Amino acid sequence: MLALVTPPRPLRLVRETEADDALVDAVARGDATRAAALYDRLRATVSRAIRRVAPPSLEHEDLVQQTFAELVTALRRRPPVRNLDAFAAGIAARTVFQRLRRVKLEGRFCVNGEGVMEVLEQAASVDDEGPLEATSRRQALRQVLELLAALPNQARVQVFLRHDEHGG
Repeated sequence: MLALVTPPRPLRLVRETEADDALVDAVARGDATRAAALYDRLRATVSRAIRRVAPPSLEHEDLVQQTFAELVTALRRRPPVRNLDAFAAGIAARTVFQRLRRVKLEGRFCVNGEGVMEVLEQAASVDDEGPLEATSRRQALRQVLELLAALPNQARVQVFLRHDEHGG
């Protein structure tokens, strides 16, 4: 039996120009030249949205590029888009918030080479513990850090998120 394949439905923008409608539809189909036109059309909007929500410490151009990558991916899923500028600004804000969350997690859970011993010393220095207990505790913490370092990044983030979720 032959299955009928329906072509993907075109995106329809409400209250946008026909040019935006055609542009979005072409990008959703994978037209690279129209993706460049989309970049030209929305570059100022995305840049403004990022400047509004991102702290100066984040790399602005990286966020712009990441936003456009997310935008093209989102348009390929053919969501209902009412306003192209608002849609792009929303994706820009989400991209910034994801980056901020990642930076927060990295700052909270990633320990650089110098800081490892400080963390171990601090964790092992409990006032009512003797030297034997402190050494044992330090060795256990070192093993945990080594196991975490061996995990792929995605698994490590999942461990940290799960730990954070349980009030750790």
